[in-house]
Amino acid sequence: MSRPATDVFSNVSPHRYLPFYDDGHTDLKKVANFLNYTNADVAKIAGVSEKSVRFKGKIPQAVKDRLEQIANICELVANNFNGDVEKTALWFRLENPMLGNISPKDMIRFGRYKKLRKFILDSIDGNLP
Repeated sequence: MSRPATDVFSNVSPHRYLPFYDDGHTDLKKVANFLNYTNADVAKIAGVSEKSVRFKGKIPQAVKDRLEQIANICELVANNFNGDVEKTALWFRLENPMLGNISPKDMIRFGRYKKLRKFILDSIDGNLP
């Protein structure tokens, strides 16, 4: 289903509630820590070797891109909870029956990021059963 023109910007959270940002830049380590991801998890999510995962200096572009995307969907969820950081973190950790009884955090780890993003955006648009 195509998204209405009025929702063309709904894929980016209108607010920054979560503690991911320093001087306007996303602190990628804070994003990984928020979801309790290990370097091995980040490597799997970004499709890079674990040895190449770093959060300072020369960060692999795949790591940077994926963690920025994850930060954005975390913010979209936080927006739903009026900025409540604890509720947002809990939503990502708990198994969700609408996601096949898997946690959103694990969906991302298992390579289902795009499906989760679609689920979240459809929910924002009111397109879920």
